[in-house]
Amino acid sequence: IFSGNGKYRGFDVLSTANNHSFDMGEAGVHSTIQFLQKKGIAWCGTTSNSEERNHITMIERKGISIAFLAYTFSLNKHALPADKEWLCNHLQLNTEDADISTIVADAKQARLIGADIVVAALHMGCAYQVYPNMHTVHNMHRICKQANIDIILGGHPHNMQPLEILETTDEATGITKQHFISYSQGDF
Repeated sequence: IFSGNGKYRGFDVLSTANNHSFDMGEAGVHSTIQFLQKKGIAWCGTTSNSEERNHITMIERKGISIAFLAYTFSLNKHALPADKEWLCNHLQLNTEDADISTIVADAKQARLIGADIVVAALHMGCAYQVYPNMHTVHNMHRICKQANIDIILGGHPHNMQPLEILETTDEATGITKQHFISYSQGDF
C-alpha cells in the first residue's frame, strides 16, 4: 500500500511516532528514517541523533509554510535508552492532564521559524473505540489552546472517530481561533 508496487504514491510527510516506533529497537528507528530519506519523504516523531530532536519538519505549498510535529503515548512496553530519549517523541498523552510542555515548546519553535500552520500527529487514545475517551478530548483541547496547534491528526484507535472544530480565544489578545481535530483517522 505504501509504495504503490514500487512507485512513489504522493506522501510528502509521515509521522513515525507510534506504539510500534521502537518494536525493532534503535536499528528499526534508523532504518525507517533511511527508507524515508531514500524515498524523499519528510518525517516527524523520531530522530537519528540528539541534534535532530530540535529540528522542525516543515514543508511549503503555494507559499504556505506547514510545520509537522508527532508524538506517541506508547512504545508497546519498550523503553527508550535513558541516554537516547531523543529517538522518539514519547509522552504520556493518555493520562489526565498530561505534561504537554514539549508540544508547547516545539509548536512555539515552529512559529518562530515561520510556520503559518502547525499540524500535530498525536498517537493516543484507546484502540478500537468508536469515540475518544474524556482524557483524550481534554488533552487535545489543551494542546490546541496552549500550543496553538492548528490541526490535530489523531491515531491509534484503528477506526475513525469524530471530527471537531474547536474555537478558542487567546486571553491576551482576545482573538478567536478555530482548530481542527481528527480524534482518530483510522487505518491508512
